[in-house]
Amino acid sequence: MKIPSSMDRAVARESRIPTQAGRVSGSTLTKKKKMWRILAGACFAIALLGVFAQPLLALINYAAGSDLYSYILLIPFVSAYLLYLRRNQLPKDYVVDRPLAMAFLAAGFGVLAFRYWLHFVGQSPAKADDLALETVSFLCILAAGGFFFLGRVWMQAAAFPLAYLIFMVPNAGCNGRGAGDRLKICLRGSGKCSFPRHSHAFSSRGSYFPTA
Repeated sequence: MKIPSSMDRAVARESRIPTQAGRVSGSTLTKKKKMWRILAGACFAIALLGVFAQPLLALINYAAGSDLYSYILLIPFVSAYLLYLRRNQLPKDYVVDRPLAMAFLAAGFGVLAFRYWLHFVGQSPAKADDLALETVSFLCILAAGGFFFLGRVWMQAAAFPLAYLIFMVPNAGCNGRGAGDRLKICLRGSGKCSFPRHSHAFSSRGSYFPTA
């Protein structure tokens, strides 16, 4: 039986040191890269909030003055709370998904360009419609940043809390405070819903006609 000499043990120890050092440096580099992605994504979100500050403040004021849309003020907090509950289920590896990031970015700028085009041709939408277009554009660009900085796997894991943000978009089909008041009357179980005198009724064939 051959007993390893002290020289052999020293050589083996020296050969293990570079390997361990390489693992430590690689792990440190990976952690720094992940931290850079998180910080860059946070900076992107802050910058996006600054760019859309005016329409978002307009949305807040509009929701605060409407009984029907007042729930919009709670949506970001509910979404953040749901995301907090899933914090341990979110993946820690972030891989860039450029195709989806570019798709959502193009969709966001497309919606914004469509809004400006409507104003340019003199077909300015109603207040709720205008805020809806700006909010959809904001959410699309925010999703683009998520796919770019955090990746598809992370976005899939956080799909439900993030998708909840779609309720920030005002429903253009509703009619502000008046519709909210009528909805409250219906929900109270009074059996009578007040509508304007010249409303519309639907026939069995799907067409509608004004009622007296």
